[in-house]
Amino acid sequence: MVEQELLDDGFSEDQVNGGGLKITTTFDLTAQRAAVTTGQRFQMTAGANAGEAKAKQLHAAIASVDTATGGVIALYGGNNDYVANTRNWATTARPAASTFKTYAAIAGLRNGFNLESVLDGDSFTPKGDKTPIRNEFKEEYGPVTLKKALEDSINTAFVDLVSQIRNGPAQVVKAANDAGVPKGDGWDLNNRIPLGVAEVSPLHQAAGYATLADEGKQVTPHVVAKVTDKSGKTLYTAKTPSKQAIEKDISHDVTYALENVVSEGTGTAVSGLGYPVAGKTGTNGVGDTITSAWFVAYTRQISTAVMYVAGDSGNGDLDAYAAPGDATFFGGTYPAQTWAAYMSVAMSGKKAQKFPEPSWVNLSGKHHGSSDPQTSAADPTTQGRRSRDDQHLDMATQLERAGHPDNDHDEPPDPSADDLATHQERRAAAAPAAAAA
Repeated sequence: MVEQELLDDGFSEDQVNGGGLKITTTFDLTAQRAAVTTGQRFQMTAGANAGEAKAKQLHAAIASVDTATGGVIALYGGNNDYVANTRNWATTARPAASTFKTYAAIAGLRNGFNLESVLDGDSFTPKGDKTPIRNEFKEEYGPVTLKKALEDSINTAFVDLVSQIRNGPAQVVKAANDAGVPKGDGWDLNNRIPLGVAEVSPLHQAAGYATLADEGKQVTPHVVAKVTDKSGKTLYTAKTPSKQAIEKDISHDVTYALENVVSEGTGTAVSGLGYPVAGKTGTNGVGDTITSAWFVAYTRQISTAVMYVAGDSGNGDLDAYAAPGDATFFGGTYPAQTWAAYMSVAMSGKKAQKFPEPSWVNLSGKHHGSSDPQTSAADPTTQGRRSRDDQHLDMATQLERAGHPDNDHDEPPDPSADDLATHQERRAAAAPAAAAA
């Protein structure tokens, strides 16, 4: 990684291989040791649930980034036999699951929604699609706010959100790119994109969330901090984040919602860290197979992503490794526990810093990204949104390409006319509440 980064930063191969350069990296020795020991420990614990034969097929990955600089402080790429498999799972992209919903929330706030906007928490069939969208275990939540949808990782609410934003899927992709996450496989433009078939590496996901921790300044992960020559002259110093890629007030609101994921939602396993934490769980399922499980979260100082995958290609089924008593391999169990154990060491001795208060974008006369007092509040019932009747996405074609991913381990779909009728009734009942929000 160091050599490639130097080449990318303009150093020649001759300089890198024989130029007498002194290279200072960003890695923190204590954090790096903690990442390795923690990753190995929980990988062994979860692996034992599946028996000795399958234990070696489980891969844990940890990527940890300094939120102020983007410097990588620790990486754990999995306990592989390096001769047999040189893959570094911390830099390998796999489906991001519901950790991608964070970028949909950013897109929503940019397009007139607010944390109190009401969305559909029940099963429904998006216009132009024959397959209903469902929640984990077919849970029905009724009308829910955007904040609640993040807390409980409600699939239907996020598909509803993206369906109502004009060019919604593209807006989600833009939010992710603005956070510093590069496009990869599975980034097809369809209304289920927030459910996380899009592939992201733990390193890039840690950096994407670090952008929120740094109040919207785009964080680019790097491992080279400084380069000097033989005489001690400084040839290179890594730049600190300066580009305001995500609106500051939106970063405040999304962080506030992600704090609630930890205090009240699916991420409570890390609530005892002793520092303010904002984060998101994710469990990606295709049919009955769980292919990746995540926990991505940050304090003001450090953003860390943990991912679990299985098999040589990282697309194996994780269910065999589930914690005793769990119905499946959840992001809120081993991934969150791994995150908490590592971060307890990485954050040791650091001062607890509170996150900024929420800005309540698009509420109380506040509109995102504007310091102009004449700017009126965006109307969350109209701005940047469209009715489902106005949607022109060819969902049938898009979802065929995406393979109908059932993220967060949704139950297999079974569309019926009753789903559509019931959904129309719920939307009609929720309309007054949505307008009030």
